[in-house]
Amino acid sequence: MVIAGGPIGSPAELLAELDARSAFVACADSGADHLGALGLVTQLWMGDGDSVTAIPGAAESHRFPTEKDETDLELVLEEVARRRLFPVALLGALGGRLDHELANLHLAGAFRAQHGLIALHGDHCRIRFVVPGAGEMLRPEPAYPITSLVPLGGEVAGVRTRGLQWNLAGETLSPWRARGVSNRILSERAEVRIERGVLALVEQREP
Repeated sequence: MVIAGGPIGSPAELLAELDARSAFVACADSGADHLGALGLVTQLWMGDGDSVTAIPGAAESHRFPTEKDETDLELVLEEVARRRLFPVALLGALGGRLDHELANLHLAGAFRAQHGLIALHGDHCRIRFVVPGAGEMLRPEPAYPITSLVPLGGEVAGVRTRGLQWNLAGETLSPWRARGVSNRILSERAEVRIERGVLALVEQREP
């Protein structure tokens, strides 16, 4: 589990979705400020220390200069990938500053394409990623009735879905169009596959 410094929503709802009891917990800077509300202890802290209230004393910690090319979350994800701690549940990466949210979404998509499984969990949605050769299975969940397919970083080709209200049969989704937004899962064995690119699979609560 990786915790960033953005909003996390309801800790009780998050913990109900995630099995955090035996998870390795890594915090990016002020992500450590969420530990008390989540009832968790971190094993790794990384950041420049410019926003965290206090660096966790019992954790392995790595402090970096404030002026650097990477964000604190990017550094943590690189270390998690190096240690091969998959799959990753990423909290605190959605909501808050829009520039951070957009950057975090693309960092997570790149992590999935290059390293391993990762999912973002926010107050109103959760996000997984589809890459070539590894489809994603879906099932209807009342808490997340809306499903959207959003291309990251460029066109996503060969998109095939089954079990959705509006299915695709090998088509291309463009990042400059909104065709994949606001679908719904109708089957207990719905699936999304692609041939090229990175596709964000957004499961959304009702507004």
